[in-house]
Amino acid sequence: MQRQMISSLRVCFYRVAGQEFLKPLIFVSILVLFSNISYTQVDITRWDFETGSPLAGGNTTPSPTTGTGTAQKVGSMSGETVATGTTNSCTGANTTGTQAWQFGTANPGTLESSGVEFKSSTVGYENIQFTWDQRSSNASTRTVRVQYTTDGTTWINFTLTSSNFISGCSNRSALDNGKIDVGNPITSNAGDAWSRRTVDFSSITAANDNPNFGVRLLASHYDATNQFRQAQAFGSTVNTSTPGTWRFDNVAFRGTAIIVNPTQPFTSCNLTVYRVGDGSLTLNTSAVPVSVLEVSSSNGSIIQTLSTPFLTSNLLTQSGSASSNGNLNSYNNLLAVPGHNSAIGTVDVNQQNTKVTNIIDPSVAVVNRVVHPSSTFDSDNYRAAIPLTSTTFYASGNGNSSTKGVFYFDGTNFNQLVNFNTRNIEIFNGQLFYSTASANSGNIGIYALGTGLPTSSVPATPFITYPATNGSGPYGFSISPDGCTAYIADDGSTNYPGISKWTKDSGGNWTFQYNNPTQARGLVVDYSGINPVLYATTTETNDNKIIKITDTGSLSTVTNLLNSGNNYLFRGIDFTPNSNTPISITQQPQNQSTCQGAAVSLSVTASSAASLAYQWYSNSINSLCGATPLSGATNSTYSPSVSNPGTRYYFVKIVSSCLGVSYSNIVSVNVNAPTVPTFSAIGNQCPGNNFSLSNNSTNGISGTWSPAINPFQTTSYTFTPNSGQCATTGNLTVTIYSTSVITAVSP
Repeated sequence: MQRQMISSLRVCFYRVAGQEFLKPLIFVSILVLFSNISYTQVDITRWDFETGSPLAGGNTTPSPTTGTGTAQKVGSMSGETVATGTTNSCTGANTTGTQAWQFGTANPGTLESSGVEFKSSTVGYENIQFTWDQRSSNASTRTVRVQYTTDGTTWINFTLTSSNFISGCSNRSALDNGKIDVGNPITSNAGDAWSRRTVDFSSITAANDNPNFGVRLLASHYDATNQFRQAQAFGSTVNTSTPGTWRFDNVAFRGTAIIVNPTQPFTSCNLTVYRVGDGSLTLNTSAVPVSVLEVSSSNGSIIQTLSTPFLTSNLLTQSGSASSNGNLNSYNNLLAVPGHNSAIGTVDVNQQNTKVTNIIDPSVAVVNRVVHPSSTFDSDNYRAAIPLTSTTFYASGNGNSSTKGVFYFDGTNFNQLVNFNTRNIEIFNGQLFYSTASANSGNIGIYALGTGLPTSSVPATPFITYPATNGSGPYGFSISPDGCTAYIADDGSTNYPGISKWTKDSGGNWTFQYNNPTQARGLVVDYSGINPVLYATTTETNDNKIIKITDTGSLSTVTNLLNSGNNYLFRGIDFTPNSNTPISITQQPQNQSTCQGAAVSLSVTASSAASLAYQWYSNSINSLCGATPLSGATNSTYSPSVSNPGTRYYFVKIVSSCLGVSYSNIVSVNVNAPTVPTFSAIGNQCPGNNFSLSNNSTNGISGTWSPAINPFQTTSYTFTPNSGQCATTGNLTVTIYSTSVITAVSP
């Protein structure tokens, strides 16, 4: 077990469903502070079947209420439907009394061939348990065999004993040679009665941290007779024509978190995600713990969770229900994390003037902590922060007329830059921006604040805005390094819901292209490839998701990377603070002018601490926007096509990392059509008459002729232009009269 001492607090870190969180060991001095943090097993995946009729996912394959998993019948069972749920008191807190999943025809088929199957990933958990309520009608099969799988396909009998099986009802569910009987003792009858059952798989180590774990509950023989016997009449066999019913309720895979070591530096180009909750506290207006998760951007696995810094001297909590809060941002090798300096459980924490910002460096150390005065976001939402240095940062949110908007903290004072209800703030291409859903002259969207990175009151300029309508809500946004593409996450239902894409034309005008309808709030984009890769946090009020979209067009596929888990929520998202590896361009490509067909070469010289990748682009205008990536042009040099006359523009995109993207200067390549030399005509010549060919054409091309002049024979001569001229060869034929013989005639 990994432990870390913080003052008088000893803490352990656990990984749950691929997520990590802190759970303290019990000490009297901290019992009150952490009284709401669970010490017991937690649900991994749960079905309570309270989703109406038909059930969510359908009656044949009902979806879990929390977590992810599958449920389906096995073998001859049929007639899946909704029935009344658990009502018996021996099921305790699991009683719902409303709905359950029923097999209307619980046909047992052949021995241990029919029943029900549940599957759930247990990644991040150990000490796995499977628990459920079951009701067997009077005429149904009384005996249940439990099987499990660790590969998703091979099923193994699990022999039950008093050490791995618990019945929640004292007069039901005795063990019958490793199987479960409906009665207790096994010769008693208990038809039409609910029973709570728990199977402990902690002895099966392969069940831990397993993406393919599953459990089957199968109809089996009453051991004494090797027959299917009825629940209410153990002396009678089951009639397969009227085999009764089986019902299931409150089915859950449970486990304890796997302990991990969280203390390692951030890895470049992973994701940092703001998470609220601890998995047990209800997410409402009260303060809950905050964690920063480092998540793999490739597969969604959790690398580490930072919880320790936010529970002691750097206390950071957040409202469980304030969906607009929690927008962390990385910039300049640092990460700013906003929140509250309030104890866990503080009621209506958003109304408290306890706003605080923690600054974290790539080593995951908190290098600065600033408790805000009430002059920032008084009794309202503190939504976002972005650092400039370890002692200076921007903050945004809402408040009264003098405490809302965007503030710059200069290391001592908070300076109000704009007095407006703002949401997220970002810095792109050296410019500060904010998003807002409060109408400014009738529009909402993205605004530029002043010029560059202002430190005092400045005007806001519309950047990408659209009419304010009920249901619109822009939150996270991103602008590409070339300034030509933008994405906006909107949790609304009108205008541009979901994640919208915008592009800029050569005139500087932004145009909506399309949107992915998945509603989101947090957003970060990797522009290092030809197709941008988007990462976003969705808007569910519990167990929301991190999604990934590679933008290939309006029908781009959405991939779920990670669920937050029950009683957790993801908020803001960004890349790790050390994701930008700077690039230095020491030699830019140069403008070129060439003759059609004469090869030219463009080149760039750049350096970085990371290896560099190159992609050349061409355009018909002098602009980065609207350019086309050139296939195969992925080196520091490029030879453009010179087959057609005209002017094209070229530049190279240089990449060192997901945030390390630079562009060369735009250069022109002018391909000139060659001049055809022209000459004055030379008349027919008598044999032997000396003539000459001019070495300069009438249109100014100089060159030489070949072959040598022959005054006695008609000859075609070729003019070859001298080097350095964009001209073609020329041809000229000189005709020599034929020699005539004159014969004298006698008079």
